[in-house]
Amino acid sequence: MLCPSCNTNVADGASFCENCGAALSASAPAAAQAAEAPQGDFQQQYQQPSYQQPQYQQGQYQQPGYQQPQYQQGASGQIGTKNKIAAGLLGIFLGSLGIHKFYLGYTQAGLIMLLVTLIAGILTLGVAALVMSIIGLIEGIMYLTKSDWDFYQTYEVGQKQWF
Repeated sequence: MLCPSCNTNVADGASFCENCGAALSASAPAAAQAAEAPQGDFQQQYQQPSYQQPQYQQGQYQQPGYQQPQYQQGASGQIGTKNKIAAGLLGIFLGSLGIHKFYLGYTQAGLIMLLVTLIAGILTLGVAALVMSIIGLIEGIMYLTKSDWDFYQTYEVGQKQWF
């Protein structure tokens, strides 16, 4: 008979293992056999799922059971409905007037930039218009340096209006 603790041969009828000192019961041979060969449902219940290779579909690898996030992709390959290059160039060249804000759908922010440039620019002899131009330049550069996905997440999904 085998010791259930250390799996060494033990004389039949012994009450303790000579190797490890574990107590042996009369039903130890049956328990050892049960431990060696699990029955039916045990194997099915604790069987690990087999690994599945990722599938290549529509230009991307898809992991089984993983749902790819959905987003809009324009005909030119851009993500979302707004073009980051157009927004960036508008910010750089017409940023003081807030045209890039209007393009992205931020009407309130566009009006603020436009009114500050026109009204406060006249009252401050162009200093306010210069400040708005710098803000537009910075925002235009920020639009152009972001990836398409970051631009989409930040300005279309997140609706971030300033910097």
